Amino acid sequence: MTRYTIRPLSTGHYDEAELAFHYYLPDPRNAGVKIKVEYWMFLIEGVSSLILVDTGPGDPETWGRQFHHFYDRAPDQVPITALRKHGIEPQDIDIIINTHLHWANCHANHLFPSATIYVQADEVVEALDPVAPHRPFYTPPEARPPWMQTLNRTRLLKGTTEIIEGITAFAMPSHTIGFQSVLIETAVGPILLAGDMLPFFANWTGRWGMNHIPSGTMQASLRQYYRCFDLIERIDPVFILPGVDPKVAEREVYG
Repeated sequence: MTRYTIRPLSTGHYDEAELAFHYYLPDPRNAGVKIKVEYWMFLIEGVSSLILVDTGPGDPETWGRQFHHFYDRAPDQVPITALRKHGIEPQDIDIIINTHLHWANCHANHLFPSATIYVQADEVVEALDPVAPHRPFYTPPEARPPWMQTLNRTRLLKGTTEIIEGITAFAMPSHTIGFQSVLIETAVGPILLAGDMLPFFANWTGRWGMNHIPSGTMQASLRQYYRCFDLIERIDPVFILPGVDPKVAEREVYG
């Protein structure tokens, strides 16, 4: 079987995220607490394929200020620049897997002209007409967000699917209805890119008496969310990488 390595690349950060958006904890200690989130793009390198899992948010001055919120992005965190530091050009990317279509995860899709893009069909349905409390996370379709600009290269998935040998997208209705996490086979064993269903390491390892903690931003039911936790237990990855935890940077390469 093909083995891959996983390289997290930061595409920016936001220092004023609400803790309650990321931890579903019924505790007054959540109220008004701000935390830093890092917007990760994961580069998956194999023998013959270059893959991105998520592509980060749109430009902070345009997509951010106009439709969502401003965030900090250094020049070397622009997605194309971040890849070029490792000798990779935009046209070298073969596959993009979007965990979901929130603006912070898919707004560089259009920059990679050779990539086939994989997303759950249920996620596209939701992105086109999101439920009211989640509209701030999806860019309005009439603005033609980058994921819409690349629909001609997008493959819609229906449930858990092996994308290529050693890389499987697992449908996990949780943070969004059409959410998917990605299992990567590596030399040390399978690593799960959990994405924003587990924003921080502690969402999986637990805190304040809870073993696993859903995101505070969810579209699925709590029962669906906990069934996803059960699925992760059955998958039994050797490591789980969360969606926005700055601690992901403690290693340059996983696997």
